[in-house]
Amino acid sequence: MVFILYIILGFFLGSIPFGLIVGKLWLGTDVRQQGSGNIGMTNVMRIGGKGPGILTFILDFAKGWLAVFLAGMAIIPDETDPFHHVREPGLTPIRNRPDLRHHLGLDVYD
Repeated sequence: MVFILYIILGFFLGSIPFGLIVGKLWLGTDVRQQGSGNIGMTNVMRIGGKGPGILTFILDFAKGWLAVFLAGMAIIPDETDPFHHVREPGLTPIRNRPDLRHHLGLDVYD
């Protein structure tokens, strides 16, 4: 049951549109209406410069890292194996949820 909750949590972590949030709060604009129309770091940097672009990158990277970290916490590893995180097949569905949700972007695109 905890495994399913971590998959759902990872999915929702990936749904946080940091590029859109940074664009609205820092730049006061909807980044989907300018540049390439993407909410990613490159478009935010194109519209607002290095500061907002780097912040978007850091926040997007952090949400991906957090999802993988939580996935590792969900599965109790064999502490004697230093490569347990590489060999653990149970982490794959949890690792993929933020990425899938990040690329689908169902809630920010028309």
